[in-house]
Amino acid sequence: MQKKKLEKKDKILLGVLAALIVIVIAVGVFLIVKNTNAANEQVNGITSSNASGKISSSSQTSSKDNGKSSSEKNSSDSKSKDSSDSVNSSSASDNSQNGGANTPSNSSKKSSSKASSKTSSKVTVKGDKVKRVKPKKNTSHATNKTLSVNGKTCYVGDTITVVMNITSDKSVVNYQGAMSFDDSYLKVKDVTSNEYGIANASGQQIMYNASNLNGMNFSETGTVFTATFEVLKAGSTKLNNNVEIISELIDNNIKQLAPSDYKATIEIFS
Repeated sequence: MQKKKLEKKDKILLGVLAALIVIVIAVGVFLIVKNTNAANEQVNGITSSNASGKISSSSQTSSKDNGKSSSEKNSSDSKSKDSSDSVNSSSASDNSQNGGANTPSNSSKKSSSKASSKTSSKVTVKGDKVKRVKPKKNTSHATNKTLSVNGKTCYVGDTITVVMNITSDKSVVNYQGAMSFDDSYLKVKDVTSNEYGIANASGQQIMYNASNLNGMNFSETGTVFTATFEVLKAGSTKLNNNVEIISELIDNNIKQLAPSDYKATIEIFS
């Protein structure tokens, strides 16, 4: 009986011993892990510090290089400016000694520019010059009643003059057209053409034409015909002009002008 009790105590002691061994091992493992983590943190701190130091050093080096480059650039600009000032000063001195002979004045430039502009804008037109007719205006009127003719105020009972003109930078060799009017408002009294053509009244129209192989010069505006009318009654009316043909001679060939090559106008003198 005593031998069995001792065996039971031995088992308990063995159990306690085993538990102590497990605890010791656990504590040892815990301490090892803790020390390892601390060592890793220390290594990481040193590495980060070294990297930061390198970046700071690189930044300082770059800043120094930039400062040096900027300084050298400013020095170069300063030298260039001094050189430019020296050249300008020398040039001004030379001009002063030469009496400014090589430097044109502003007035000279303007004069030259105006002369060039006039020369380029002037167009030489071949042919016989056609004169422009400008009749005198009436100073007194028969009545106070008025007739509006193409927007122009005319007085009933008065005689008005209608002038048909052409303006063109082309040498005109022929033209043909007609101007219509309302004979209930206007009565034709007389029609006169320029020296190169014909103009006459027929019904409610004034027809005109001309031909000149030498060319007719309308560059300063020339008159095609003049017509005088008696104003019959008050109201409003229109004169409608239609240029059917207007041509120029090029290399012995007659070429019809485009509408942009000439301008036909009607002037009314009341």
